[in-house]
Amino acid sequence: MNIIDWNRPNLFVVPAADEVTVDKTLAGISSAYNNTSARTARTAEIRVLGTPKWLRYNALDKNLYFKLGVCFVSSYHADRTDARVRKFDSRYVAAYGEMPSLYSYKGYDVTKSFVKALFTPGSSFDDRLNCNSGELLQVPYRYVQTQPGGSHLNGEWVVVEYSPAYTISVK
Repeated sequence: MNIIDWNRPNLFVVPAADEVTVDKTLAGISSAYNNTSARTARTAEIRVLGTPKWLRYNALDKNLYFKLGVCFVSSYHADRTDARVRKFDSRYVAAYGEMPSLYSYKGYDVTKSFVKALFTPGSSFDDRLNCNSGELLQVPYRYVQTQPGGSHLNGEWVVVEYSPAYTISVK
């Protein structure tokens, strides 16, 4: 049985949560594609839908992300080509001697978001909570209240896509 459809784009949904399973699955998809492609001299578009948790795995071959068109939906992602992120990175490296993690960006954004909301005049904290567009390092925060008097969650999401051209896009 051929798992690659050569006539249309292929999407593999990989909800695996542990590094070993993700590694084996990505290697398996890549191997199946390579073997079949070599025998038939055909190419096909491949996309793999994963989870942002994969970014925390250190042993995965990141080349497979690009080769297989890995994408994931996330409420956080820092574009390291953005001028604000590059400035933050250089200040962070000067202070700590290493590149910031995604948690560093998130901490900066959440702090900036909440502190600005605290000191911005307005009728209620809820109204002031969403006043940070364009100033944050990661995905904008658009807080929505889960229920009256309940907690607030970030309702903004992006799709992060790796392409075979070794580019990463955020949509």
